[in-house]
Amino acid sequence: MRRSPVAKPTPRFVEKLIAKRERDRETIRVRAAVRKRDGGKCRCCGKPGFDLHHIVYRSRGGKDTEDNLVTTCRACHTAIHQHALKVYGADARSVRFEWHAALKRRTA
Repeated sequence: MRRSPVAKPTPRFVEKLIAKRERDRETIRVRAAVRKRDGGKCRCCGKPGFDLHHIVYRSRGGKDTEDNLVTTCRACHTAIHQHALKVYGADARSVRFEWHAALKRRTA
């Protein structure tokens, strides 16, 4: 029984694959640098944090850079995306968090 010949990858495919691997390496480097900068702690509550949050969402033009990412715990990251916790600031150095006013009254 003959095997069908395996197609060789095109040069364009190889270029795309190499570019993706480079982006993946850069993403891993940036994520590690952000966690190191933040001491592995949530920038909001100080608990151990494993999630990273984009200060300016990628959908709004935010980049995957150290200045646009902060470490958060899962609870705070979920609260941010549920609009219970607001994020203010243009970059990681000036970021601050504030609970939604309605939630602040309930917990006070």
